[in-house]
Amino acid sequence: MLLSGEKLFLRALEPEDLAEMAKIENYTGFWDSTNTNVPYSRYFLRRFIEDTTGDIYKDGQLRLVAAEKKTETSVAFVDLSNFDPRNMRAEIGILVFPDYQHIGYGTEILSLLEEYAYRQLLMHTLYAVAAESNTASLRLFRKAGYRDCCILTDWLALPRGEFANAVLFQKTLL
Repeated sequence: MLLSGEKLFLRALEPEDLAEMAKIENYTGFWDSTNTNVPYSRYFLRRFIEDTTGDIYKDGQLRLVAAEKKTETSVAFVDLSNFDPRNMRAEIGILVFPDYQHIGYGTEILSLLEEYAYRQLLMHTLYAVAAESNTASLRLFRKAGYRDCCILTDWLALPRGEFANAVLFQKTLL
């Protein structure tokens, strides 16, 4: 099955995801990785869930939830954003919830998303931008066969006017 793996499956956002979404989106510890700099209200996030069609061609992005097969517990949010239908590419983002990090879920999520992007969405290329200091993301993308394309110098703004480098990764789907 296309959106189901050994331990996980990917599904659409549901209204029941609102509490976890608010918690994750408003956790300032993730803001450097997610390019967020303001808190999101529950109202705004509820509207986002309600207004999302689940069609990347209409929305220009797609957010999915990764959940454990056995318990149906949500473990991550997965995004395809900056969708470019002419060139059939999108940026990938994975945020594994803290309690589920470092147990291999990122690898399975990435594999499921790649298969879906290629087989169902007919995408040619996926890419990701990860902070040079985010060793878990760097390891995940390299392990999954993404190519380091370049270092983006001073790409990510940090508090107090400082900047950090990021790595641009790319994978051509076969």
